[in-house]
Amino acid sequence: MTEADSQALRIADEDGDRHDHVRRFPDIISQVKDSYAELRPAERRVADVVLDDVKYAVDASNAALAQRARVSEPTVFGLGGSSSALAQETQYRLFRYGITINAQSDPYLMRMTASTLKPGDLVIAISATGRTREVIEAVELAKHYRANAICVTAPDTELTRVCDVRLTVAVPEYPDTLKPTASRYAFLAAIDLLAVATAYKIDGPARETVRRIKYNAQIHRTGKEMEPLGD
Repeated sequence: MTEADSQALRIADEDGDRHDHVRRFPDIISQVKDSYAELRPAERRVADVVLDDVKYAVDASNAALAQRARVSEPTVFGLGGSSSALAQETQYRLFRYGITINAQSDPYLMRMTASTLKPGDLVIAISATGRTREVIEAVELAKHYRANAICVTAPDTELTRVCDVRLTVAVPEYPDTLKPTASRYAFLAAIDLLAVATAYKIDGPARETVRRIKYNAQIHRTGKEMEPLGD
């Protein structure tokens, strides 16, 4: 067999593999369409890319598909006592709807995380004062890389001016420094509103995720008393 014959056979084998791959792809498309309603938001974005450009999806890597779909985990920044706890609370509120959150409360990790963001990624910044320099700089860095930014903070602050969406909280504090910070409860309410609005936007997949969580939490405990489904 000549070298030309060997090369022709290799090309034929490659073409055969490719055609077989293309023949199998319609089955995948059907599966995507059938399960679309149950997909999570990030999964839907990838599915949209596949359905919009099947020819591209046939040859694209998983990383390329994810990049085109702009799929990533939202990141939440919070620094200091109350804001760190609120950032963690945001993670707790959203993960139960199937949204994985990356909560950062270390100033260096916030900068490092902001440096990894891409266009279309999302940052949620939480600051009771709106003047925490490390949080503002991390958001500015994220914006430099064209990420989107939501803030939960006091109105008319430097943090509100660098964010795309602003959820502001204005609650006067008690003059007695020994009393708990009153605005903390208002911030918790704002985070709950953000989480619930997100859940209603997702709807079906969010309900299914909560159902799974509650079911597995309930069977792990003793007694028959039902707890709030949304907790």
